[in-house]
Amino acid sequence: MFISFSYLRFGKEASRAEILKVTNGSPNPCILAGYHGTYTYSGEEYKAFSPASGPNFDECKEIILKALKVNDPCPYGKCSFGGIWNGGGGSGQKTLYVTSSFYYVPTGVNIADPNKPNSKIRIEDLKTGAEQVCKTKYKDAKATYPLIYEDSLPYACLDLIYQYTLFVDGFGKFALFEVFFTYVFWQYILLT
Repeated sequence: MFISFSYLRFGKEASRAEILKVTNGSPNPCILAGYHGTYTYSGEEYKAFSPASGPNFDECKEIILKALKVNDPCPYGKCSFGGIWNGGGGSGQKTLYVTSSFYYVPTGVNIADPNKPNSKIRIEDLKTGAEQVCKTKYKDAKATYPLIYEDSLPYACLDLIYQYTLFVDGFGKFALFEVFFTYVFWQYILLT
């Protein structure tokens, strides 16, 4: 069975806005060093720049946890984050197939193989990749990660830490859990 859940405000682009709202115009430890600009989402602009010291995994994760509202009250007994029902768990969550930005973000930094339509990685690989990407200065990012779109470069660190935090803290998966990242859209997964 294939079940899809939509988490309003927590897709890749929307989550960036939520994360930038937390720092409210102050330096954000999720942004690549050397970038100073704005992020526009749904007609709203958010200041996006890193502290002078550059990005920091732990500080970024704390901001993401605030944006995810992982400690919000849960009226359903089992919530993932923000008081949102987690889907109930069960055997269907033993194997996760993720698509869209969950595929593009790790392939853009070579955590998952960009030459294959499917890759299996451990959630821990997102953390390891983020720690490496976050050391990259914005001015060097395009040469280092040519598969990332230009407008996503400042957020390469943020996007990886967000995915890691979403899996571990939002969905309660342990870091060594393996996830299948796929380019194949859901309607094709149903047929295989």
